[in-house]
Amino acid sequence: MNDASKPLRLLIASAHPIVCEGLRAMLAGSPDIQLLAIATSLPETIRLVGELQPQVLLIDTYIHQGATLKALSMIHGEWPALAIVGLAMHADDPEFLLACLQTGMVTCLPLHASRTTLHQALTASVHKETLLQHALVRSLLERIEGATPVEERSSAQAQRVDLTERELEVLTCVARGQRNKEIATYLSISEPTVKTHLANIYFKLQVDSRASAVAVAMKRGLLSEAAY
Repeated sequence: MNDASKPLRLLIASAHPIVCEGLRAMLAGSPDIQLLAIATSLPETIRLVGELQPQVLLIDTYIHQGATLKALSMIHGEWPALAIVGLAMHADDPEFLLACLQTGMVTCLPLHASRTTLHQALTASVHKETLLQHALVRSLLERIEGATPVEERSSAQAQRVDLTERELEVLTCVARGQRNKEIATYLSISEPTVKTHLANIYFKLQVDSRASAVAVAMKRGLLSEAAY
């Protein structure tokens, strides 16, 4: 169950019946997830987000060809507390993933994701935790680094933020793709302490997600590639 010991309130959005029914079947029998509704178009998705106030939106990024990511940016701006999890054929493409994350999406899963991975991603997204493979994180950060002009990187590095040694350790674990429980075990601290460190990191870096924290830290020279 989530923090309030209540089922996670989920809205699914996809224009493809086979995707909708497949997701419904995969989530059936999960007492910690309450499926509120299934939207089959982008306008219906926006309407139901406003009416039902779900905690998580699980959306097929091809629900409206060419307009989905732009609409997700609007949805994120209007309902910032909503965790958005995407489903896409090209979720393993760093360039596409970067475009997704820039909309405010917490994470994006491939269509072949397992039931276990789907469940983990949905429950983690409520806490703005991003489940990304280590290799994909590195590739994504390389894209960000390569797309940033030298003068901009120098300026970003000049805006260094003073993170404590422990905060840097936590952030390094995040860059490796570790979740809060794994970080707590690795650093021999409690999970609530990990969450406190993450909150401080988010505040100092002015971000609201793990992926953004790692990206900003890389731009500012706070994380070295060798560290993760």
